[in-house]
Formats: sequence, structure tokens, C-alpha cells
Amino acid sequence: MLPRSVFGKVRYLHRAYSQQAGKSLVAQFGSYESGEQTGRIFNRVALSILLAANAAAFLSSERISQCDKQPLSGNFVADAVEIVSPAVVNIMVYVDGYLMSGISSGSGFIISDDGLVVTNAHVVSSSTDGKVLVTTMNGKKRTGVVHSLDAASDIALVQLDNDFKGEKYPTVVLGSSRKLRNGEFVVALGSPMQLQNSCSFGIVSATARHARELGFRKSRSEFIQTDAAINQGNSGGPLVNLAGQVIGINSMKVQGADGISFAIPIDTAMQVVQQLRLNKRVIRPYVGLNMVDFVPASATEINNQKSEPKRGWWGQKVEKSPSKNSMKEHLFNTQAEKVLVQSVTKDSPADKCGIQA
Repeated sequence: MLPRSVFGKVRYLHRAYSQQAGKSLVAQFGSYESGEQTGRIFNRVALSILLAANAAAFLSSERISQCDKQPLSGNFVADAVEIVSPAVVNIMVYVDGYLMSGISSGSGFIISDDGLVVTNAHVVSSSTDGKVLVTTMNGKKRTGVVHSLDAASDIALVQLDNDFKGEKYPTVVLGSSRKLRNGEFVVALGSPMQLQNSCSFGIVSATARHARELGFRKSRSEFIQTDAAINQGNSGGPLVNLAGQVIGINSMKVQGADGISFAIPIDTAMQVVQQLRLNKRVIRPYVGLNMVDFVPASATEINNQKSEPKRGWWGQKVEKSPSKNSMKEHLFNTQAEKVLVQSVTKDSPADKCGIQA
């Protein structure tokens, strides 16, 4: 259904055309009566043409606005890959462990022309001497050193050695993950299974998947869930939108499941990157308390465990599993979630505020 603005425009144009047509017809036929009947026919035809033209223009503008005024080309994925791929690198790490030695690999992307690479902390944390081998898209190999890393956020920085004076590296364009929507197209780039310059295509399945939903009980991080394939070796590579902008860092996937992968949002990652560049560590707020989810049915059991833990035959502590009734109560609990404070560190901010266990 067309909006009123379209009919108003048609009505205005119809009135203007009618007046002009009437003058020309009177001049042609010599009288108003003879031109009036012909004018009516002309008006009907003109009105039909105007309605059709305005309807087509309106529908066309609506269709374009829904595509951000940039209709997709036949190679829209290739266009995005072409923009970002020159700054995507493969990272090789030599691991010399007590039980096992070998080479592990991951991915990363360059954010500054002096060779600063962003990757996952778990990609480079096992490096024996802090040195890594970085291979760019065109096959050039450069050595690099681990600048800094933060295990809590799984973010690390690698600085490429400036062996070639004056060499400037290609960099990625950073986007924003704040306004990301479910269903948007994304492309994951990296080196899965040491296969360099690989890319996979998918959509955003969820914009803010909490770490606790993935089993990380002590983490408050959020992840972008996507069905773009992220495999071993993709870690640290960029997740980009169709504009070729980095909106996430490929991090992990669910083992034994297809189409469930996760990336660190770029807005969160860049906050960590800025601190690592300045301080080589991340400064986080400290509260000083330990808390767990509060379930009314199991509150008594938690208190009992805190005061007098159960002992095994040899005196070791035995974790008491929740009863069937408490598990059922927790499953069907529809009340607002609460927490139970188990301990408060002395002289901590929580202690000074009067919070008690």
C-alpha cells in the first residue's frame, strides 16, 4: 500500500498537468467545450501513468533503503575479502614442552603500518622464547616477538621485527560490533589447519553470547556467535562484515557441532589492545568478593558446605552434588536471578562498603 505522500504528489502533478493540457487543447480546438472531452481522456491517461511511475519509484527506493543504498554485487563476499586479506597473517609458534614439542599455528591481522599484529593469546602463549614466525598474504616471512598478552580476554599483540627499513605493512579497517544485528553476513579469514589465505562465509547467529552460557563460569566476556566455519588455525584471524571492516576476532568453536563458532567483539578487543599497547597489561577493577548463583532450594546446602565440608574415607574434601529437588527447583525457577556472597576479602572495596558473606 502506498503512503499518503505519494498520492499527494500525484494529485499535485495531475492538477498542474491538467491546467497546462487544458490551455493547449483550447488553443488547438478553438473552444473550451470541444477541448473538455478530450481533456478528460488525457487526464485519465496522465493520472494512470503518474500513479504507475510513482509506485515504481517508491518501491524501488524502499528496496534500496533496505540494502543500505548499496545493492549487493554478484561477488560481494570476494569484494570484502579483497579489502582485508592483504593485512591477514599466519602465525607459526615453536613449542618446546616437557611432554611434547612441535609447531602450532594460528592467525592474526595487522592494525598499524609498523607491523603490530592482533591475535589470540592462546595462539602465542606457548611460545618458548617469545618469538614467532609471521607469513603475510603474499608469502613474505617475517619474525616477530610477543609484545604482550592478556589471558583473561584471550588477546595478544605481536610486533614484527623491522628488518627492512622503511617497510610499511598493509592494515585492516576496524569496524564496530556495537550495532551488529542477528542475520548480518560475515566472513571469517585465517589459516585453518595451516591452509593460508582461507575464508568462510556465514551470518551472525547471536550478537552477545555470554561466556557463562558456554561454560566459562568465572568470565564475564561476550562473544559473537556465527555459523561461518572457524577451525583450528583460524584463531586470531579477523571476522569482517561485507564492507571489509573487522568486527570480531575468531576465537573458538564448539567441538562435535557444525555451524557454532565464536568471535571476540572488536569493540571489546580494542579496549584490551589499547591497554596492552600502553601498559603491556590490562588493569581491571577489583571488588574483593566471591559469589555464586543463589537458588532458594539449595541455599541451605551451600551454607552447610561452607561451614562443614563432607569428608571421604581418607579425609579428603568431597564436593556434595545438589539433590534432585534442588536441581528441579533451579530449572523451573522464574524469579529474578540473585547471587550468594560466599567470602569477602579483608580490606577490599567490598569489605569497606560493608558487604558480608
